[in-house]
Amino acid sequence: MGLHRDTRILVADECPAVVQGLKEALASLPEVVVVGGATGSEETLSLAEELLPDLIVLDPSFQAEAPVPLRDGEVPELDLVRELKSLPGPPVVVFYSSFNTTADLMALVLAGADGYIHKATPLEQLTDDVKDAAAGDHPWRLGLEPAEAKRRLLAASRVWRLSPAEKKVLSLVLRGGKDEQIAEVLHLSSHTVKNHVRSLLRKLEYRYRREIFED
Repeated sequence: MGLHRDTRILVADECPAVVQGLKEALASLPEVVVVGGATGSEETLSLAEELLPDLIVLDPSFQAEAPVPLRDGEVPELDLVRELKSLPGPPVVVFYSSFNTTADLMALVLAGADGYIHKATPLEQLTDDVKDAAAGDHPWRLGLEPAEAKRRLLAASRVWRLSPAEKKVLSLVLRGGKDEQIAEVLHLSSHTVKNHVRSLLRKLEYRYRREIFED
């Protein structure tokens, strides 16, 4: 998607002051229209459905409005992003956050995020990154030294090696799910879950699941 006169941007963050600051900064860009701001996940989805933005700058902390429990029959991945990506003509979704561990990045990749901008990014760079995202590039600015950022992104990108079933299991592992809980949620045997965990750890190049959170 190229940058054009009616590139429509929606800003979503739990802090109203951040929403206002981002709206003002992005409104200064040429050929951009900031169509709205939201401070919660339900409002974000409602405005996205109503306003049909081309790009959403989103704080992923919405996903933790209440810690998502492991619920029978549900896979609590980053559901808001998945719902946004299921809309007709889905928007580009760029996360704006201060969370940048390898586990965080894996969760964002699994959810289908199109990019990431760390909240410590200078304003001028942030607006450049948003322009790049609107033009079809995928900025991943982690707020880290380049070598460390590259290492974490490489580790997170390995989720694409996983099968669909392994991705579902990993999403629950990232939520802190134990094998028995994951088995109940996904209606699998504990033996099958253990096999999936062993396989996904091998593909992610870890020996133990705790290493994902220590990376």
